[in-house]
Amino acid sequence: MPDVAFDRFYRYDELTEILQGWAQEHPELCRVESIGKSFEDRDIWLMNLERSGRISFTFDGAVDAGPVWSPDGTKIAFLSARKGKSDLYVRPSNGATTEELLLETPNDKWTQDWSRDGRYLLYREQDPETGFDLKALTMTGGERTSIAVANTRFEERYGQFSVGSSSTDQPRTPLSPQSRSS
Repeated sequence: MPDVAFDRFYRYDELTEILQGWAQEHPELCRVESIGKSFEDRDIWLMNLERSGRISFTFDGAVDAGPVWSPDGTKIAFLSARKGKSDLYVRPSNGATTEELLLETPNDKWTQDWSRDGRYLLYREQDPETGFDLKALTMTGGERTSIAVANTRFEERYGQFSVGSSSTDQPRTPLSPQSRSS
């Protein structure tokens, strides 16, 4: 199967070769067909992924939701209510091993975003005193640390890492020197 890099653009002939290669090597998974012509008289390719029925990613029977892919595509973080409240879990995207419990607290949590450098998982937590707060969980190293990103008396519900000019993402608290200077 041809190697594909997602940090560059492909010429038409390169992309055609990649798509046709996948379809030839894995006809049980995908097929490629032309759905028309471009103004340059080139085929417009459509790749259909073939699946026979639904495929489960988790098998516990509880509510599992909020999937967030790691930037390298190797993991999926999600929330699960298997212990009565929603906690955060992660599992390899290929389903090879069972999920790992990332964070268990007395409060419900919802996955939001994963930093592009893979170092932080952004989530919101419902605190009985402050309402919805945004937090980041460290995803590197063995020990997970939760960092408050925004926790005020207001509802901080939906967060996302910005893609800025710096080489790494870093969660910023409302009062941190980085957020005051940006």
